[in-house]
Amino acid sequence: MIGLTLSTTLTWAAIEFNSQKFGVRALGMGGAYTAIAQGPDAVFYNGAVRPQTEFTTLSIESGAHLGVSFYTLAAENPFSLSWLRLGLMSTGIDGFQESVVNANTQPELTGNTFAYGLQSLYCSVQTSWMALDIALHGNVVLETLNGASSKSLSMGISGFYVFQNSPVPLQMGVSFKNFLSTGQLWSTGHQDPIDPILTTGIKTTLLENKLTSALDFEIDPHYIRYFWGTEYLLMADPLQETAYFIRGGVRNSDLTLGLGIQLAFIELNYAYVQPHDSFEEVEHRLSVCWQFRPPRSRAPILEAPSSVYPISPVSEYETEGLTPTVATPNATFPEIFPEQWKQDVIQPLGVPPKIDPNEFSTPHAL
Repeated sequence: MIGLTLSTTLTWAAIEFNSQKFGVRALGMGGAYTAIAQGPDAVFYNGAVRPQTEFTTLSIESGAHLGVSFYTLAAENPFSLSWLRLGLMSTGIDGFQESVVNANTQPELTGNTFAYGLQSLYCSVQTSWMALDIALHGNVVLETLNGASSKSLSMGISGFYVFQNSPVPLQMGVSFKNFLSTGQLWSTGHQDPIDPILTTGIKTTLLENKLTSALDFEIDPHYIRYFWGTEYLLMADPLQETAYFIRGGVRNSDLTLGLGIQLAFIELNYAYVQPHDSFEEVEHRLSVCWQFRPPRSRAPILEAPSSVYPISPVSEYETEGLTPTVATPNATFPEIFPEQWKQDVIQPLGVPPKIDPNEFSTPHAL
């Protein structure tokens, strides 16, 4: 909650956007994303995690908190810079009901209204040192309230480590936000402090990497919060580049659920939040993530120079009267086709296998 003192009036703005968990996939997993931090939304959690793709990826999120709409925009590999992530969060409202905290620590309306606006810019720069990935974070916050304005600049640092000799796949992420900060400086001369926040997280995968589970702990000078979440891969089709996910988790004391659909260049995510506190509203969030890359070719290679395929894919089957429609898995693939070609095309389509008659006591038909 953001406490603002304007002249002689103490106003508690019941908007917690600076401490919110952005990113719809992350929110569907309860906000436990420090040790995962994949995609553009990593800029809000842990920029130290290396991008999984070399292509520019954009994410747009729409949601509402306490009845106030907000939008986020995040970019991974902007301008083809793999070490850079950028993010933006924007929200604002006119005629917002002013509230104060009563003796029972519950918000109580005063009957007054105010206008509020918030724009927050995020940036992370990633590098590696030995087996550790690290990143520096920058955050600029611009706020307006009833004609007054403020700004702040904060710096943070994060790290990411993969345990190599663990009996189960295990990753760890650490983020220390606002360890350097100017505080929120208002045009009225008032200054609000910005608390440092330390977050640690672990992540593991089970069931042949279909199930992902993560746990985060967040500590600031006033509170300790926990975030737990899981994601399950329902089905995937590498040839069509599609995948479907379900998610669930706990955001401190709030229940979260989520769905994800990956369709080639596009990823669609939805998250639902059931707040623990009765005065808070149910949240629905949506996001669209777009990856700017050329389409992967799915057409099989029918002809190629002998220098590319030193073993003819046809000659191996001529004696058996078979003519394959694709190259054999034993062929040498040209460098212009990545490993994904073998995974997407050769393995799913396959070729008639060579059969040794001596291995069977009875005739075996292809």
